[in-house]
Order: sequence, then structure tokens, then C-alpha cells
Amino acid sequence: MTKGTRFFFQKLCVAMAVLAAGCASKPSKDGAGKAGAAVKKEEVKPTYTEKTGAVSVADVSGKCPKEGAWNGLDWKKIVPMANACVKAKEWRRVENIGSHLAIHASLTPWGAYYMGLAAGNRKDYPRAIWMMELALKKAPSEGLFHYQMGRMYWEQEDDVAALKSLKVASDLNPSLTDAHWIMGQIELQKGHHAAAEKLLSKALDNDSRHWPALMAMASLKSKEKSWDQAEAFLSRALKVNPKDAKARQALNQVQEMQAKVQASKQPPKVSSVRKPSGEEKKVKE
Repeated sequence: MTKGTRFFFQKLCVAMAVLAAGCASKPSKDGAGKAGAAVKKEEVKPTYTEKTGAVSVADVSGKCPKEGAWNGLDWKKIVPMANACVKAKEWRRVENIGSHLAIHASLTPWGAYYMGLAAGNRKDYPRAIWMMELALKKAPSEGLFHYQMGRMYWEQEDDVAALKSLKVASDLNPSLTDAHWIMGQIELQKGHHAAAEKLLSKALDNDSRHWPALMAMASLKSKEKSWDQAEAFLSRALKVNPKDAKARQALNQVQEMQAKVQASKQPPKVSSVRKPSGEEKKVKE
């Protein structure tokens, strides 16, 4: 994978980032402590044990609210607002909602989570990862947070750390399609085709219209010179995104290779000119 291609897919990954889908009833009171008590960082215990699932930004409904519209609301009503602001790319508002949740819903991980997303968007990765670590201290079994950690490591080209976090994310929540896809991309870059195909297939099992996974599979099959399969994946990708120039260009190149392969399989043409027989040669002489 070239650096330009990697950057293209990283941008796409940010655009398709998954968010919280639905909310648990209540956070756990474990580790809450007494009001005003000083709690050391290493002593923080999980305070939120319910799973919430995840949803693609593209599937988020609702509008990003005006500044301060979340004041006084229950945190379960604020989380969908934050998702809508992520979709709208209103990152300052995402940051402000996260700050509000960190104060007024401190037992939940969502304040740190949204502040982490906002920091990641402006490429302040040390703060972004720190925020995700805080979210994970409150909900260590939430695959979504491990996924976001892995995604941020991947954007920094730390593939080892990315794979470690993404593997945990996919084990905790197999429905995290993008986790399988990014791991597949990393394996494909390393030339580990079998591992890449396995991971990309998982992504497509979750979502058969996952465009990045379709494009990655087409790339893998092209590298293996399996032109028919590459064409099939590119055709599927173009059904999802018909106007994509990269997919159209790749399909044209694959079809050219298919034509060359077919031409090489054709038997050589036999000349239609009949050689004169021995008797014909004598007559001519």
C-alpha cells in the first residue's frame, strides 16, 4: 500500500468512524467513592459495565444541537446529540459535549470518549489516546473504545499497537466491521494475503456493502492475478459507490488484464493459404 493510498483510507476511516448506538440503563456505582475523595489514577475501577453496541456515522440520525442545548438533560439524551455533531463534523461542539458529560455524568465513559474523538480529529493524538484510556478505565470491556484506540494508532502508522487494540475490539465485539477491515488492510500491506482475506471476509460478512473492504479485496485479488474475482469485487464496489473514479479506473485496468489473459489462451491462427501439391508443382514447371 502506498503512502498516498494509506492516507486515503485513513481519511475514509475517520469519515466512517463508529459511534455509540443506544445507551445502557445506568452506570455501575462501583468505584464511585465518596464525594470529593481523591482517587489515584491506577486505583480507578470500572464504573460502567453495560455494552452499547456501535453504529456507523452514516446511520446516525438527528441534527447537531445548538451550543448549550444539552444543559440539564439526562446523559442518555445527550449521547445521540454528540453522535449527530460528529456526523456534522462540528468538532468544537463534540468537545464541549464531552466536557459536559465528563462533569455531569462522570461515572460514564462518554465524556472522555467524545473529547478523545475531537482530539483525534485535530490530530492531537497524545490527548486523544489519553482520553480513550480514561474511557477504557471506566468500561474496559467496551469494544468500541478499543477500536477507536486502534484506529488512532493506525493513523499514526503504529501498526503493531493498532493490531493489538483492534484484535481486542473484534474479540469483544465481532460486529465492529471497521476493526476487521483495518486489520485486513494492515495484513495486506505486509503481504500476508491469507490473513488479510480472512479479516476482510469477516468485514464483508458483517456488511456486504462495505465499500472499503470491497476495494481492499479487489486489490488483494489483483495482487494474486485473480482477475475474475478482482472484477467481481470492483463491480460490487461500484454498485455501492457508482461515481468513484478510483474504482472505475481499477475496473478498467482489471478488464484489460482479463482480455490479455484470454488472448494468450487462444490457439495460434492457421494460415488459410493451401500449399500446392506435387502434381501441381509439375504442371507449373
